Amino acid sequence: DHRRKWIVEQLELQAAQMAVEVLAFSVLPKSISLLLRTRPDLVKDWSDADVARRYLTALHAKVPFREKRLAPPAGEIERMLANRVELRRGRSRLSNLTWFVGQLTEATARNCNREDNTRGRFWEGRYQCLPLLDEPATAAAIGHVDLEPVFAGEATSLASCKFSSARLRNSNGKGLLAPATGAASKQKSLPNLSPVSDAELHKVLDWSTRQTKRLNGTALTADLVAIFEKLQIRPAAWLVLIREFRDLFHRAAGTEASLDKIRKKRGLQHLHGLAASRELFA
Repeated sequence: DHRRKWIVEQLELQAAQMAVEVLAFSVLPKSISLLLRTRPDLVKDWSDADVARRYLTALHAKVPFREKRLAPPAGEIERMLANRVELRRGRSRLSNLTWFVGQLTEATARNCNREDNTRGRFWEGRYQCLPLLDEPATAAAIGHVDLEPVFAGEATSLASCKFSSARLRNSNGKGLLAPATGAASKQKSLPNLSPVSDAELHKVLDWSTRQTKRLNGTALTADLVAIFEKLQIRPAAWLVLIREFRDLFHRAAGTEASLDKIRKKRGLQHLHGLAASRELFA
């Protein structure tokens, strides 16, 4: 569990420095699930000095073996500001999905190998990436990632999901790890977000947990019915989606219209997930 805590801390550190939002995360004993949204629009507004500071911090800070002084020395920042090529590389990497995941996995591998006093490959393979095409798919993916500890038998409630964003996502709107930026930047309207508020999503996730465990009090209330209408997902279909999301969609996830658009764009006769999408997102 202490290693899983390192990973969550590393996620918090990287999300604060980089232009990548962590919409949901789950750290299981043998795997990590992340729902990420890149924000290159934020990087464009950052000054060269801010880019250098953020990049060097994200590059060198590795939980838990980082130095107590998290900010990079002023000399390093000055050297990077004088190197236009490195500065452009840093600005590009701060919103790069692959670099974000690479920093996370490298930090985990180095820390665990150091603790075990060993060397060599730590991870089994490269990460797999599934694009989310619309709001219903994004909401279902959040539910799937948040409740993975429940499905794995590690937790029975949102509060007991120790290494999942479900524990952070409450009625006060918590649960999103995002870059430390100005309020105006956070309020920009962007696609592929959940169609419901975080408080409403919290209600649905709490209901889903109770339904999954067949506890008392799982009946649908009027406010839950209204939330599912916003999600454009039937309650029974929602429970299937959040449990089997990874098996239902392979190349992309979304409603039938979104997947069919991708199918036509790629010139495919068939796209995995279309049948499931037609049945569940209705």
